[in-house]
Amino acid sequence: MRIGKYEIIGLLGKGGMGRVYKAVLPMAGRIVALKLLWPDETLEAVMGAKEVEKRFLAEVQAMASFDHPNIAQILDCGRDDSNRPYYTMQYWCMNLGLLMGESFESELPTRVLPVDKAVRYGDQILSALQRMHHANFLHRDIKPFNVMIAADDTAHLIDFGLSALRGEIWHTPGGIKVGTPFYTAPEQEDDPDTADYKADLFSCGILLWRMLTGELPPGTPRKGPEDGPPPSAINPALGTHWNDFLQRAVQPEPAERFADAREMRNGLADAFRRWQRDLDNTCALSDQDEGALASPTCATSPGGAPRNTPIKVRSGKARDLLCVDELWRPRRPAGETFSIQADNTVLDTATGLVWQYDECDYPLDWQAAQEYVDHLNATGHAGQTGWRLPTADELTTILRPPTQRHDYCLADVFSRRGRWLWSADRCTYISSWCVDTRLGFVFAQDHTCGLHVRAVCDGC
Repeated sequence: MRIGKYEIIGLLGKGGMGRVYKAVLPMAGRIVALKLLWPDETLEAVMGAKEVEKRFLAEVQAMASFDHPNIAQILDCGRDDSNRPYYTMQYWCMNLGLLMGESFESELPTRVLPVDKAVRYGDQILSALQRMHHANFLHRDIKPFNVMIAADDTAHLIDFGLSALRGEIWHTPGGIKVGTPFYTAPEQEDDPDTADYKADLFSCGILLWRMLTGELPPGTPRKGPEDGPPPSAINPALGTHWNDFLQRAVQPEPAERFADAREMRNGLADAFRRWQRDLDNTCALSDQDEGALASPTCATSPGGAPRNTPIKVRSGKARDLLCVDELWRPRRPAGETFSIQADNTVLDTATGLVWQYDECDYPLDWQAAQEYVDHLNATGHAGQTGWRLPTADELTTILRPPTQRHDYCLADVFSRRGRWLWSADRCTYISSWCVDTRLGFVFAQDHTCGLHVRAVCDGC
């Protein structure tokens, strides 16, 4: 299948306005995301084909008007053989929704992000909104799945299908909601054509609350957050420094929120500075052992060792076989230890596995990951020739997400150059299982994605 000059290799998603495909630019071989106008039948019936196309073209113009590192850039645009418009943008494998573990049942708990990571993403999203609002554009649909995460761990805002110039009246038909439940400000739900930029700030506040606590604010979006427990009660690792900032960010009344994106960024930075200062004092007094990490494990091989033979397991059966919980985190923690060896490897004394301390220098696709391991063996890395790509079971033994305050004080045993690591286990013929070493969970990625490799050796 082709759209214009692009070869389509997969469907990434469908929305009210169109479909997004994974596509390849011929000759160059570059992978892009291609969005084609293909409206939902109900939306087209209510709004009319001309109005839907007008809004799609407005999305293209809105995205093309910004030159900002945290706003997705338009690469190309055109029309297919049926004269439907499309545009292409950079393809990213990860989004914030996948990272957090959010499902279509948005009320369910999600993974809690480390504070520094949540702050970095929040600041980048607010920076993008600051640029948009300066040009009088409103995004109107800030949510985890509209924030893409690049291999360098930067956030990029996408999906401008609901964006509008401030004061512009779209005459949204009655019954059509603009935004996403739980993330949309109450004034935008009531009258999307009159809501201003503070509606975007409310959505970003919900996103920050969720990244830092794993839950939605109590009473969202109509009741104030004071009706339920503060963030510090939901996630004790936050301390009390985040309560005022987060509660102000998600106030149902626009006048009680931050004045603009710049002020909210400053408030975010101030809360983080106060939290970090308190954490430094906590770590200075901590008697935690900084020379070892406790590693969660769920052994599936005889003798208590993690499985070392690669398997192919689809998502439906993977949680049981990979021994992970509903958020794809290792089920049972164990008190195993790691120690750095003189040859710059890391020994797990409980399993006998020897790991690379450093990962590969740059993200690799899955085929290149196999070749990288072959190179380690050909060159006798650390004096060994038994290196291999680890199974997902083996990778879960090195996962340790920070969940308690004192966990932030522990020293890293492994290099932190690469956070997403390939495993040898396949999910499908075109995807394999991976792990996130910062958040401590298992997920699947397409073989064309770029991830790092940390090779393992049996009893080297």
